[in-house]
Amino acid sequence: MKIKTIRKSIFIGIIIVILSCISILVFIRYNKLNTHNSMLKTFSQITGNEIILGNEDAHYSVIVYFDYNCSFCKKFFNKTYPALNEKYIKTGKVKLILKLVCSNTDTNALAAYQTAICVNKFGDYSKLHKLLMHKSEIIYTEHFSKLVDEIIYSNDDIAECILDSNHNPVKENNYQLEELKTNGTPTFVINNNVIAGYKDFFTIEKILTNEYSLNKYNSDE
Repeated sequence: MKIKTIRKSIFIGIIIVILSCISILVFIRYNKLNTHNSMLKTFSQITGNEIILGNEDAHYSVIVYFDYNCSFCKKFFNKTYPALNEKYIKTGKVKLILKLVCSNTDTNALAAYQTAICVNKFGDYSKLHKLLMHKSEIIYTEHFSKLVDEIIYSNDDIAECILDSNHNPVKENNYQLEELKTNGTPTFVINNNVIAGYKDFFTIEKILTNEYSLNKYNSDE
């Protein structure tokens, strides 16, 4: 009788330990998920250091950590963006938020991308975007330095932004990308999903549909 009681007590003890372990694991996972989602919410806040394509008031967004020196980033703009633009961005459903990133040791890229962000704030970014898409290696040339000088001399607001040595928004974007712990660029953030690597339009559309139920809008059109 005592042996059965002991066995029963051991069994109950094991069950309690197992349930306790499961509870701890669930609690840890829940905390990690909350921390992850909170981080993404912070990264999604508009600070003025992003480049927004489309209606800034669009309710839904696709964030792209983007490097002009990355061939897969350029592939996204050449292959995926046109359809995404026609179906979701031009129609005001989604805005595309570019966060320019590069190596923190690449001083030319840091300066060039800061210039791009400043031009976007106070001038016409589209021409610079086309130039960097076409020939990103130009940022390492004297020609680009002269181009930046011309921009600085022509617009005081852009000049002040570019020459601000105390703050480079690209470094903040680099920090965010590191925190996301992905394998390089492009990296997409869509709602609470982090997706690394080049994705075609149909993949992006599927994620948009799952995350934002945009298929409801499509069915009404």
